[in-house]
Amino acid sequence: MKLTKTIRHEFCKKVLESIPAPDFAKMRADTWKKIIIGRLPTAVAKVYNKHPEFVAPELVADIVKQATNDFDRDAFLTDYERELAAALFEIESQNDRFKEKLSKLRESVMTAALSVTTVNGVKKLLPQYAEFLPNESKVDNGEVQQALFDIGETVKSLTPVSSKQKRKSRSKCVV
Repeated sequence: MKLTKTIRHEFCKKVLESIPAPDFAKMRADTWKKIIIGRLPTAVAKVYNKHPEFVAPELVADIVKQATNDFDRDAFLTDYERELAAALFEIESQNDRFKEKLSKLRESVMTAALSVTTVNGVKKLLPQYAEFLPNESKVDNGEVQQALFDIGETVKSLTPVSSKQKRKSRSKCVV
């Protein structure tokens, strides 16, 4: 089977989707929640821990802004906040490494797929990802002919008839 541009791109997309991605957004949110709880008054922190929707978003935004500014001025951070800030930076670093890994994989898969012209060629080069390629199937010639006929009939039924063709068809009618 010929390796078309569409098959190549779908193959690459499926390979990349098969790589399990850590939930970096959740990791960031959990770390920020710990930072916010540490800066809230104790009673508010207890509520925020169980029901963050009950605490004013403006208050949370102000705390995040202040904490972000304090990250730049390390002297204002507690030891616990330094650990959490380091955790946030590590999460970002992991996210960057993961994106780089995916980029390299995409480049490798596309290079391999561009170096051959058939689906079987890709299967031989990248057997670990063969499951993401379409299977070669024998097409019944009769089914193809019937499908083409059906398409032709559909097109004919949708094509408007010109006034000349109407006159010709009327002149052939004998009453």
